Amino acid sequence: MKIFLKALMCTAVFIMACCTPEKPDTDKNIPVESITLNAESVNIEIGGTYQLEAKIIPENADSSNVTWQSGDPAIATIDANGLVTAIAAGSTAITATAGGKQASCTVNVSEPEPDGNIDMSDMSMEEVRAAINEALEAGITEFHFSGQFEKLGIATDASPMDSSWIDNPFIFTDVEVIDLSNVTEWPEVDVDGILDSEWQSSTDGVYGLPAFAFSGLLDGRSTFPQLREIILPEEAEAIGSQALWNNPKLESVICPGVKYVGNQCLIFCGALSSIDLPEATTIYTYAFQETGITSISLPKVVEIHYGLFNKCPLTRLELTASGDFTIHEHPFASMGFGEPVFDFDTPSCELVLNADKHYESGSAFPQAGSTTNWCETEWGSIIFE
Repeated sequence: MKIFLKALMCTAVFIMACCTPEKPDTDKNIPVESITLNAESVNIEIGGTYQLEAKIIPENADSSNVTWQSGDPAIATIDANGLVTAIAAGSTAITATAGGKQASCTVNVSEPEPDGNIDMSDMSMEEVRAAINEALEAGITEFHFSGQFEKLGIATDASPMDSSWIDNPFIFTDVEVIDLSNVTEWPEVDVDGILDSEWQSSTDGVYGLPAFAFSGLLDGRSTFPQLREIILPEEAEAIGSQALWNNPKLESVICPGVKYVGNQCLIFCGALSSIDLPEATTIYTYAFQETGITSISLPKVVEIHYGLFNKCPLTRLELTASGDFTIHEHPFASMGFGEPVFDFDTPSCELVLNADKHYESGSAFPQAGSTTNWCETEWGSIIFE
């Protein structure tokens, strides 16, 4: 019996020894079998970036660190995280290496496509002009500018006695929209259109779009034949004399900060049916003559000049500022010559005035003469608010 038990114990020890798991070899290397990238070829414009990502097989390989290298850093660079940055036009290979294995991606860098978004801040006037010309040649018709106004190269002292305003870079082009809402450092401009002793325009101490900036006619040709919208920033407080005159397709002028609407500035803009001038205080001679304006609200205007709505299809005019108005008649009005202050094509136009100009209870000048008469003009009706 003892012999049997002894044999049984030996057998058990043998079985346990055979079943004991082998101790793992923690020093065994797991080599990288392959490395792949998320792109074999990418196209980037100068200044653009692209994120490359590397995948190592197997994932638990010992050498999991990836190193990156650009074949030509002058064309494209790459950082330690695989971010490619395009530097100059051309092609180069980006190589990823891990555990002795490599993968590459071809990076093709191109010049950016021209567009109408031009930041002039760090550009010269010549560079701005070149960017505009390149965009125009590419068929761009809408432009959005930022930076200093002078970089546009538009004359700031033009007069009807010379043609310096034709330096406008958009003259005789198909430009449709010019957004200047992010343009700064606007020049001093002429708004009254009165020439000095040398028959030149003189500035009037206000800043904005210069006289003749986008005058629409030269030698019988339309200079901006497709122009339909101009956008100004709040910083621009004036539209200069004849700045936008005779642009037959001009439909919209956005000018949230304009206080002074210059002499003849929108004359002959027949497609212009409305305009918002929430801050305007002074409207000069013939400003809206022969436009398509039918209704206009001028809540802060307190000074108006003759002929401003001459031959307009005006049906409603709101002049609701309180206090006295300054009314400038034609210099020969007393002799029966020249246009009246108000002269429009519609047989009747509704006028809205501040209640302080009521024909009976008003105290401000000029007071209405009746329910239909103000400034020697017969209106369809006058509403007092």
